[in-house]
Amino acid sequence: MPSARSGTLRAKPVPVLGKAACHYRMTPERALKMPDWPARMGEDMAALYLGVSASTLRAGAAAGRYPKPVRDGKRVLYARCQLDRFVRAQFGLPATDSEGEGRGWAA
Repeated sequence: MPSARSGTLRAKPVPVLGKAACHYRMTPERALKMPDWPARMGEDMAALYLGVSASTLRAGAAAGRYPKPVRDGKRVLYARCQLDRFVRAQFGLPATDSEGEGRGWAA
């Protein structure tokens, strides 16, 4: 909120998670504070990365329209390189050197 006196924006305090809290929601505000997208993303972050809702990503993965996630315990994870391959294939863009030719997003 802008301060009445200075006209500057003040950052909202970020709540500190307790030791018992192991899951959090990824929000655009949290993503902006990160230096780069991680190699492994939870469902909320992967949906934010692709620009869709978490429910759209979940339903699309179940139907085979989006990359399939992996489970690590209770967490559902997506690989950033897999999401990148999916977007490149969706727009018909060539694969980068690190992705390899002809593997597609489902590889």
